[in-house]
Amino acid sequence: MDFPLVSVIITSMGKEILKRSIKSVLEQTYTNIEIIVVVDNNLLFTDNITKNVKVISACEAHNANKSRNIGIEEAKGEYIALLDDDDLWHPDKIRIQVEQMKSVHKKGYYFSYVQTALIKQGVIDGHAYPKRGIKKNEKILNYFFGHSKGFIQSSSFFGDSQLFKINRFDEKVTKHQDWDWLINAQKLPELNIDFIPHVLTYYTVNSVGTSVGTKQRWKYSEQWFANYQDTVTEYAKANFYSKIILRSLLYDNSLTPTEKKFEIKRVLNIISIRHSLTYFKSLVKIILFVSKSENNIS
Repeated sequence: MDFPLVSVIITSMGKEILKRSIKSVLEQTYTNIEIIVVVDNNLLFTDNITKNVKVISACEAHNANKSRNIGIEEAKGEYIALLDDDDLWHPDKIRIQVEQMKSVHKKGYYFSYVQTALIKQGVIDGHAYPKRGIKKNEKILNYFFGHSKGFIQSSSFFGDSQLFKINRFDEKVTKHQDWDWLINAQKLPELNIDFIPHVLTYYTVNSVGTSVGTKQRWKYSEQWFANYQDTVTEYAKANFYSKIILRSLLYDNSLTPTEKKFEIKRVLNIISIRHSLTYFKSLVKIILFVSKSENNIS
């Protein structure tokens, strides 16, 4: 089939921002697409933009992975692409990913991702992430937190539907959901991961503390990471603790000053002075946070 059907699954809380993401799908130059929007509860707006969209209520799932799995189950396409409701696509994203798939895919499961630009406070960052694709046999967390500074975000996900149907999203996982899915996908035999070095996805970055459930989420991150830490290098582990755990810990206002001080010391010990640059950056992060907090008080 020259133009296989692609099922686009958008997970959403049903707010008006969803209209932007739907519009970016409707503007795709590749047209053989079905759009499935899985909404936690119901749409909170009415608009003609949804007339050619299949809208499914997730019955107050409050879990993006459950919503994704509902959409995957409903998908009729030979291929599936994911999109979060606050992210956007370049008009050529699906066309380029389908053409790339046709040119390189021979056998096994196929998955591709693209370069991403960040949307910060409504403005598109001029940088492209990542700079290189994941290497063969390179573990996902080493790719993300090792020297390569890899980046794969769910709104760039594209793959054959059987890959998504056999490797469902773990509904018990409430954070790092796309990373978790990728780690499990890597366990499948004959998985082909393809990187397309063009900015085709625009990812909205939320400030620390603005997301629902930020409080004490660093504890969940640490527990989640414990499941996979035996597969990562010490350098990647230090970076995970610096970039993910320490960053969230600093903004956790549920801790007393004594508790926070204890946890910061513990995390710094894990990061270790052996990884001098990461350790130094962590100290700078702490100093800047303390300075900002003191200025806010005064």
